[in-house]
Amino acid sequence: MVPGPVKTMPDPDVDERDIGPIGDLEQPPMSRLLALLRCGSCRFAAFYFLSFYVAILDSGHGGWRWLLFSALIWLLHSLGTELVNRVSDETEDRINRPERTAMCDLIGYPRLRLLSWIIWSVVAAIDLIWVISKPNLVVGVLLALAFMSGVNYSYGARFKERRYLSLLALTFPFAGPFLVGWFVYQPILESPDSLHILVGRVVPFVTIMGLLIGSIASAKDITDIRGDEMVGYLSVAVSLIRKNAVLVILGMVSIPFLAIGLSVSSGLLPFRFSCLLLFMPVSLLGALCINAATADTELMAVKEAVYHYWFVLLAVALYLYVPTGSTLLVIFGTALYWFIGSQYLHWTDGIRIWKIRLLFTILRRVRLQPVNIGS
Repeated sequence: MVPGPVKTMPDPDVDERDIGPIGDLEQPPMSRLLALLRCGSCRFAAFYFLSFYVAILDSGHGGWRWLLFSALIWLLHSLGTELVNRVSDETEDRINRPERTAMCDLIGYPRLRLLSWIIWSVVAAIDLIWVISKPNLVVGVLLALAFMSGVNYSYGARFKERRYLSLLALTFPFAGPFLVGWFVYQPILESPDSLHILVGRVVPFVTIMGLLIGSIASAKDITDIRGDEMVGYLSVAVSLIRKNAVLVILGMVSIPFLAIGLSVSSGLLPFRFSCLLLFMPVSLLGALCINAATADTELMAVKEAVYHYWFVLLAVALYLYVPTGSTLLVIFGTALYWFIGSQYLHWTDGIRIWKIRLLFTILRRVRLQPVNIGS
């Protein structure tokens, strides 16, 4: 039997009847494959796939072959990164995420370790075949960096333990696949026009998206405080909240939107990208909600909302970059995968009524005043 997530702090604003698996001590037995997809956070493959495929569309290519290949390679990348992380974080996960650890135990940590290295071996083989069959120096370098990033996030350099470098690493699910997809049909070493497009269009876009993602990425750590402290890690978001640096948090969240305004006004990005400025109030409210949330259930609700916001922000930005009907279709299909993955194929239970109620409860008490968490 696989235990569901256990609510560790009662919350008077949560109706226990709405909580679903959070309030259950046990869940029905699940297959090892289902447990693998859930503990491997398979929904995050949506970030990799969508970024890569829209870049392919931007080059005037696409089609079912690219769709299938993109889905396969980036699902493997996503699963490989997550499973390596599960194995490396077993100690802290037993405190932070006992429900996810139970799924890992169902599969077995030795088997997870073996599966993770099998996946990365398959990825390496695919990458090698790719660069041999279609030689492209830049793509080869980016694929090598993608491989090293996926493994070194949890092992080796362990980017996840480096407070600021980890934020840069967390932009990879967008920036890495997007750049790989863009360079597939852009031989910059042979075409001066491609180099001009890279510097004048691609780099500004990747930069503002990196800033947007980096400004919200550390919210993923707000539910993992106790276990992270055991291994000596404290994220940027948690550190700033404990220092009562609310205005600093809001300032950091505002930086990407300042960059967007400057990029549009200077002509680096088309005027349509000013639409992204409409997300600024949402980002600021999200930061205030992170600061105001205290109970474990509230932190879970805010974290889930941030992930969904992340996906919507990415989808809108990619459409603004390639505003075509094909882009809309692939965004719709990926959004469907994201929803199904979040609701049924993730180790949490996705968006639920009780989480939405808690978000409104948190919003009602949001103030520009400090609230310490996890101390």
